[in-house]
Amino acid sequence: MRLPTVSGISRVIDVVLFKTGNCAEFQRFCTESPDVIGLYRISGKFNFTLKATAESPETLTAFLDSSSPNGFPSKPCIPAPP
Repeated sequence: MRLPTVSGISRVIDVVLFKTGNCAEFQRFCTESPDVIGLYRISGKFNFTLKATAESPETLTAFLDSSSPNGFPSKPCIPAPP
């Protein structure tokens, strides 16, 4: 599997469901993060669908960990290396 590239650099892209009790604060967090490339409000058990990009699975995990004050993400679907 080939990873997507941004400016010739391989990147990991993941879509994660996110549950939060403070939607406005979560939206602010995502707006300020360069790793977020899409944010969609949804209904149901989770509040948002978040599309993020990172340099590696480890940096994606670190980004998701940094979002924890705003709620919690579903389990990320990080692709296995080629």
